[in-house]
Amino acid sequence: LMRPNAVYGVIALLSVIAIAFSAILLVEKTQNNQALNNICGALNGQCEQVQGSPYGQTFGINNPIIGIAAFTLLLILALVQLARSIRLVEYSVLFGCVVAGIVSLRFLYLQEFVLHMYCAFCLVVDGISLALMILALIRVFRKKKALEGTTN
Repeated sequence: LMRPNAVYGVIALLSVIAIAFSAILLVEKTQNNQALNNICGALNGQCEQVQGSPYGQTFGINNPIIGIAAFTLLLILALVQLARSIRLVEYSVLFGCVVAGIVSLRFLYLQEFVLHMYCAFCLVVDGISLALMILALIRVFRKKKALEGTTN
């Protein structure tokens, strides 16, 4: 089992990986990088088509930019929580992880049921987002159980 605060180290690490893949997506989308398109294609992905779809932006902003910003904020908050346990920061990290997971479910739904195609790099970010949500929910339920154990 993981030490209670070790989860924030895992969240930080997953955030770094998500930032890297979001940056790859941004380069692939804005620079029309053939090497990245070839990698995505070799993984049976259709990154160009998915990123070029109407769902490749949210409120007119490229999704990878939003991803980079959100995962950077999550990284900073997780590192702060690792250094100093602050209840508001803890709740913010856990909330951010759940939001990331919910957003990834939307993107997975769109790829499967609306676009009928997949972006391999997007799937990595979505998978990380789901893992973040699961980690956060496990942390919440373990903490709740521990708190209940102290009140009995």
